[in-house]
Amino acid sequence: MRFRFVSAAALLTAVPGLSFALGLGDETVRSFLNAPLNAEIELFATPDELNTLQVQLASREDFIRHGLDYPGFLTGIQVRTERLADGRNLIRLSSSQPIVEPFVVLLVDVRSSGSRLLREYTLLLDPPTFQT
Repeated sequence: MRFRFVSAAALLTAVPGLSFALGLGDETVRSFLNAPLNAEIELFATPDELNTLQVQLASREDFIRHGLDYPGFLTGIQVRTERLADGRNLIRLSSSQPIVEPFVVLLVDVRSSGSRLLREYTLLLDPPTFQT
C-alpha cells in the first residue's frame, strides 16, 4: 500500500511538467463557404514558449511530404496568435478573399524554444443558412 502511494505521488509530481508542453487543440470555424476565412485553433503554451512562438502554415514541401495538396489559395491565409481576455491563447486564421472550397486542409507549423509541432486540420465550410 505504501509503495503504491509513493509511486502515485512520484507520478503526479512528474505530470505537471508534461502538461504544460506546447500543444494545439480543436479548431472552430466562424465563417461560411464563399466568404473570407475566419477560424481559430486553441493554443496551449507556457509563458516561456509564448515568448519565442512562431506560427505559420507549413511550407509547400511539408504539405507534399505529408501527402497533402497545397492549393494556391493557401498563400492568402494569414496566421497570427491572439490572447483572449480570459487568458486563453488562440491561433487566428483569416483571409481577405472568399474561400470557395467546401473544406480546407491545413498543416499548421508551430515552433518555440527548439520545439516544432505540425498538425493537420480539416476545416469544413458550410453554406450560409437562409432564414425565412
